[in-house]
Amino acid sequence: MADLGKTFQTLGKIARQGFIDLGFGNYVQLDEVVKNIGGNVMQQGLRYSDDEVTNQIVNQYLSNINRGSALTKGAKQIQQTPLGKLNVPVGSVPFEEIGAEIDLTTTTQTVPQPFDFQKAIDEGAKFMSIKGDRSSGTGSIVSVNDIPLIEPVKREGGYQYATELGNVEENRMWASDPSILSKQRRKAEEISGQVRDPKTGEILEEGAPVYGVYFPGAGENVNFSTMVADTTLNMMPNMKITKKSIKEFDENLKSIDPNWPGLKSTEASDIERVKAYLFAPNRGDARKAFTEELAKPRSLKLGFPDQASVRAAISVPDMLGSGSGDLSGRMITKIDYNAPFDEASRHKTYPAGLKGVEGEPVYRMVDETGQFRDVPVSLFFPDFMESRKVEGVLPPEASNIRSMELRQADQDVNAQVEDIIQNYLRQTRQ
Repeated sequence: MADLGKTFQTLGKIARQGFIDLGFGNYVQLDEVVKNIGGNVMQQGLRYSDDEVTNQIVNQYLSNINRGSALTKGAKQIQQTPLGKLNVPVGSVPFEEIGAEIDLTTTTQTVPQPFDFQKAIDEGAKFMSIKGDRSSGTGSIVSVNDIPLIEPVKREGGYQYATELGNVEENRMWASDPSILSKQRRKAEEISGQVRDPKTGEILEEGAPVYGVYFPGAGENVNFSTMVADTTLNMMPNMKITKKSIKEFDENLKSIDPNWPGLKSTEASDIERVKAYLFAPNRGDARKAFTEELAKPRSLKLGFPDQASVRAAISVPDMLGSGSGDLSGRMITKIDYNAPFDEASRHKTYPAGLKGVEGEPVYRMVDETGQFRDVPVSLFFPDFMESRKVEGVLPPEASNIRSMELRQADQDVNAQVEDIIQNYLRQTRQ
C-alpha cells in the first residue's frame, strides 16, 4: 500500500505540472513546450505552417468535405483545387490563411492511460458511443488571424474535457445538459445489465462496466458552444465593422431569432449585452443562429469575424481536415451510471457533468507498441454496424454516424473487437 500511495503522489505531482496534447497522441510537459517556443503563446493553424504541411492538410480537408471536415456550410464556390474542380465551403478568409495564437498556460492536460483491452474483456465490459465536438481543452485564444481578442477566451474541451486536471480531480468525464446526460446514463445502465427493484430502485444485481468512447462530429459542430460566440464578440472591437453592416446583420438575424436583442455597435456595453443574451441558460440554438448567420453569403461581405477561422481556433489542431468519426478513441472513460450528475461542470456551455467511476483513469487507444493512436469509430462497434445493413449493404456513412449519436451504439468488449482494432492499427502504422 505504501508503494501505491507513493505512485499516486508522483502521478499527482506530474499532473499538476501540466501537459500539452501536441497532436497525434504526443504529450509534452508545459514547461518544456514554453521553453521550446520561447514563451507561453503558441501559434496554430495553416497561417503559420510550412508549405508541405499546408498542402497535406488542404488535400485532406478537401477529400473529407462530404464527411464532416468543413468548418462552415454557409457559402460554397466551385474552385479548381489540387483534387480537381470541387464545390468548396468558403469563408471570408482562405483556408490556408487561417490561424490563431493560444496562451498555453491557462489550461493544461493530464496524460491519459493506455486502454487495456484484456482488463476490459476480463471485466465483461461494454463500449458505448459518445459523440462530441472537436473543441480543445488547452489554453486560451488570444488572437485569430492576427486580430487580437479584447479578452482571451478559455478553451474548455471536447475529448480533452475529461483529462483537464480540475475535472480529473473532481471525477467528471463529460459535460452537457442534464437531459442529454440522463439519456447517456440511462443507456449505460441499460446495456450494463444492471437489475434494480422496480419499486424501490434498489440495485439487485450489479451491472458490467461501461466505457464511453468519444467520437468527433463535424468540424462546424462547435457552433453550439459559448466559445465560438465569445471569440467572435471579443474580436469585433478590433475590426473595422460599419454601423451599416451591423444594422443589416441585426435585421437578418432578427428574422431568424425574433428574440435577438441587436448588436447595434461594437462598443463594450453592447458587446456585454449580447453576451448576456447568448450565454444565458438554454441559448444554444441562439448561439448557433448567431454564428450560422455570420457564415452566410449575405453576411460574409459585411466585415465580421470569419466563422471558419473562429471554429478552427477553438478546435484541436490535429483534427483539422478529418472526417466525422475518424479520430475516435481519444477518450475512453468508465461511466458511473449510478452516480448523480455533478451540478458544477467547469464548462461555460453546459450546466452539468457526467461522472466517471471513482479511481478509474481516463484512457486512450494505443497500438501494440504503446503509442496513442486514432481509430475510426465504426471499428469499436462492429455489431452495431452489422445491424445497420439493409440486405447486406450499409447505409451512407453520415446516416450511420447520426444513428450512432441518437441511439448510443454499444458493443461487447471482446477479443474480436480487439483484433479488428489492432489489425487496423498495424496496417496504418507509419
